[in-house]
Formats: sequence, structure tokens, C-alpha cells
Amino acid sequence: MTSTEGEVPETRDRYGELREFVTGRVLRLQSAYLAGTSAGAATLAVLRRALGTEPGADAEAWQHTLGLPASLAGMSDLPSPAERAVHHSITLFARHQQSLGVGMQRRNYSVGISARQLGRARGNEEAVYRRFTALGTASSLSEVIVHARGLIDQLRSERIPLDYGLLAVHLMKLQHPLLAAGVRLEWGRAYHRAPVNEASTSEPSTTSTQSDES
Repeated sequence: MTSTEGEVPETRDRYGELREFVTGRVLRLQSAYLAGTSAGAATLAVLRRALGTEPGADAEAWQHTLGLPASLAGMSDLPSPAERAVHHSITLFARHQQSLGVGMQRRNYSVGISARQLGRARGNEEAVYRRFTALGTASSLSEVIVHARGLIDQLRSERIPLDYGLLAVHLMKLQHPLLAAGVRLEWGRAYHRAPVNEASTSEPSTTSTQSDES
């Protein structure tokens, strides 16, 4: 992963700001989609088409992925790490939510927790673990997004949610060489400490507020 910074510039407050920004955007998108509005479905379709692109590349997605506070937004012709994190998180959510009648945003469902539940739900933890470790060993942000897309397709098939605000924080940190190892460690810890008796196929709430409860 790369960064233009020579030292760790981010603070806990900025991470919290980023997490809540993405969570708020995702919950509004989720609410509109679950309400069955044509605008909600059309918006997610726009965002799915923008998956894998750079922030700002698709004008139709601007209003949903741009608009970060000044402390997180870019100041040059290139997107900031936070802008990349927001763009990829929200477009991945759009793919995750596709064709589902229950919300796929769930607070504190990290990549590790959701991957562990996926293995149990499918009865094949070894295969899911291989995909999970491929995500964890990806050497660039673009490679991370490719592997995340495959994992999210499987999560969608089992209706297992993810915390997209937390994912955005992790994607931001992965772009900094001094922080990337910590993200991978957090994913691994979450996977291996996921409760053994937790129901892997329980459906999240259908309402946007309840689906983001801790």
C-alpha cells in the first residue's frame, strides 16, 4: 500500500468522523432501498457500476461518495486516502445490498467476524478462510477491493452483514504502510475470536436504524 505521508497523520477523531460519515450515507441508501422506492434501487445500481473506479471518475456517483469534511477530503488532483476509502466502501455496500430485503449494514460486524460466520453458514470454513487470507495478504488497495468484492458476493448469498463504516476506516489505514499491518492483525483477531455459538445465519433487522445497532 502507498501513502504520501511520511508519518502517521490520522487521529482517532478523524477515524470516528470517517466511520460515522460512511455509516450515515450507507444507512440512508439502505433505508431508501428497503422502502422499495425506484430512486433507492436506481441509486444502488449507479453505485454498483462505480465499483472498482477511482473517486470522482463517475459523475453519477458523486453525490453519494464525495462531500467529506475538509479534514478528510483531498486538496490535490488526486483523491485522499479517506476519499478512496469512502468510495470503495459505499460501492461495495451497493453490491452487498443488491436484491436483498434485509439491511446489510450492521455495526461492529468487521470483515473477520462476517467471514467467520460465512464459513459456518456454508459448512466449509476452509474455503472461506482461503478467500479471507487472500484479502488479508493483498499488497495494494486495488487488490484488496478485488478480493473484498468476491467475499461480499458470498456474504450477500448468505445474508451476512458488514459494518461499512468500520470497513472505510480499515481501507483508509491500509493505504498507510505504518498502519496496514495493524488492520490485518485486527481482521485476524476478529476472525479467530468470533463466538463459536453465534448463529451464522440469523437475519439482520429490516429497518435501517435497527440494522446499525451495536
